[in-house]
Amino acid sequence: MDKTNQAGKKKKNWYFEWKSRNINGRWGRRLLLQVLGICSVFCTTNGINPVVAAFFAAMFLEQQDRWFLMGSMSVAMLIVMPFLTTVKYITIMFIISVIVWIFENRQVRKIDMLFGSSIAGIVVFVVQASGALVGDNTQELLLMGALEGGLVIALTGIFQIGIHGILTRQEGRPYQNDEMTAVGILFAVCLYAFRGTGEFTEWIGPFTMYLMILWMAYRYGIGFGAALGCACGVISTIWTGEIRMLGIFCVLGVIAGIFRSLGKLWSAIGFVTCSYLFGTLYAPFLFNGQTEACILAGTAVFLLIPERFCMPYEQIKINSRHKEEEEKKRHYIEEIAGSLKHLAESVGRLRGENEFSYAAAVQLNETANLLESMCGYLSEEQQEEKDILERIQQEYRRHRIEIKEGSAVTLSNGRKQIKLLVRTEDKHILTTKEAAQIAGKITGKRLCPSNDGRTIINGDFAWIILLEDTNFMILQGTASSSKEGEAVSGDNFSCADLAEGRYLMGIVDGMGSGERANEESEEVIELLEELIRTGFDEAAALSMVNAVLSSGEEATKSTAVDLALADLYTGTCSFLKSGAAATFIRRNHWVEVLKSTSLPIGILPEPDCECAAKKLYDGDYIVMLSDGVLEAIDGEEKEEEFGRMLMDMTLQNPKEMAEYILNYAITRAGGVARDDMTVLVTGIWKKVA
Repeated sequence: MDKTNQAGKKKKNWYFEWKSRNINGRWGRRLLLQVLGICSVFCTTNGINPVVAAFFAAMFLEQQDRWFLMGSMSVAMLIVMPFLTTVKYITIMFIISVIVWIFENRQVRKIDMLFGSSIAGIVVFVVQASGALVGDNTQELLLMGALEGGLVIALTGIFQIGIHGILTRQEGRPYQNDEMTAVGILFAVCLYAFRGTGEFTEWIGPFTMYLMILWMAYRYGIGFGAALGCACGVISTIWTGEIRMLGIFCVLGVIAGIFRSLGKLWSAIGFVTCSYLFGTLYAPFLFNGQTEACILAGTAVFLLIPERFCMPYEQIKINSRHKEEEEKKRHYIEEIAGSLKHLAESVGRLRGENEFSYAAAVQLNETANLLESMCGYLSEEQQEEKDILERIQQEYRRHRIEIKEGSAVTLSNGRKQIKLLVRTEDKHILTTKEAAQIAGKITGKRLCPSNDGRTIINGDFAWIILLEDTNFMILQGTASSSKEGEAVSGDNFSCADLAEGRYLMGIVDGMGSGERANEESEEVIELLEELIRTGFDEAAALSMVNAVLSSGEEATKSTAVDLALADLYTGTCSFLKSGAAATFIRRNHWVEVLKSTSLPIGILPEPDCECAAKKLYDGDYIVMLSDGVLEAIDGEEKEEEFGRMLMDMTLQNPKEMAEYILNYAITRAGGVARDDMTVLVTGIWKKVA
């Protein structure tokens, strides 16, 4: 079974690796560039084709599929171009290849973008000028050569930037402004290939333009939409001879980008509406039946494209998590944990030589265990969590909330944590509680904002943390009294709301009574709380404190410890007792008693403790006591008598219950507190959905 799972996992990993490398990675992009290279062959006008020379030079300078590209473009030219024109451009490609090869291999000079573009332009001019030597229209050919050479210089630089951007852009990184413009021009120029190639193909060019403008503007924003619209406008102007098309296409790209924050549908509606307004007001003769059909067809195809392929850049950034980095962190922490364990073993062997060595070994070992448990926090979010982020962003858009960055992780306790960098649009103000409720509808879980985060979302980007809300709530009440004649009690207690829906309850009874016992118990309870809050479980924390108390000068100290740690998600509660009095759980009209016969900590090298786990339900009460409360009850069956008193109690407020129990104990002791007395009552209730 294990071998089968391993084989399946290996196969799955191989598939995703191949997909990332070949489909989403460089192979898919290289295939796209090959198609664009073939399209460039169709961009001939007035007997010249600067696009072919510029595209080939840019690809050659980027060192991408040089000879395959030359072959595919040569075949395409032989099919669609006159023979002499084909020979001309094959000659240009060959000369550019030779010159670049010489410079690269002999390292005569570094070929930067400007120098490479100049080489391509000069080669085109020289080849064109050589034709003037045998032609009749020498002046015209020289002018055409100069014009084509200049266009090649400009287009080569632009194409090289665009090609470099396509090949090197990493997922989650936006296009830079120059890359964005270059890619837009590259696609738009290649669309020129569909001009005049047939009745059907004449529909492809405009249709593709409208689709690309809408899709790119929605995915990458206003800047990309405007750049691509401007480039398509230039091509359309060449087609129609109408300069107004340049401005119209540019505005269409801007409009599609503006409405992207409202979702695909509104972006499409804005694009179509603006198209018809411009067609009606500014260029009615250009917007014929064919144009309208292309606009509607492009918009329809855009709406049918799956959302994951149209997701704006902000969403890609949200979904981008660096698995390799997380794995490195996890392995690094595991290595540290292993080293600490080896060090703990070494230190433990020195126990006979150093009285503090055992305490140090225990602390090192427990720290190593904590680090190993932390690896669970570094787990990578799964596809389900990515989908959650995508849906949250779509819903937030409807509420005018913009997400710039974010993550969704599953914590070690299995609960969701969503961290978002957000702001509101149009001076809109929203509370983080409202934002949590919106996200909760998407996740199907009750979410709440982190207690230490901000409460208001405004127009400035700020981080908010949304946590899966607990299913239970806690209410506590305490009452205490010092021993008769003592100014302070030797008991101390803790009621701490910990991270991840955990709640700590504890009573520490110091040895004896008075100020010294109070100081000792206070140190122990504070140290235990801090260790548990840091991430140690209660048993490990108790072991570390016991190691300190049982070593050296602290060996004279002994302290009774009574801890309860409730999970407010599941309603389970773990109890740990070391020399502590009994704990009582009251549910409706019956009481459960948790007794202990263990010794206080600080006496033995290893803590003598007893552990138990109980499921709590709505309306349960946990009653924790110091031993002075039960000792006030005479007789052998102290716990049973105390349990009957709890069953007969009609009070429901934990504070009132604690005070009643304390008064009951003092009364049973004859009105005098013969020992320190502490009562801690905790009520637990299920939250209303």
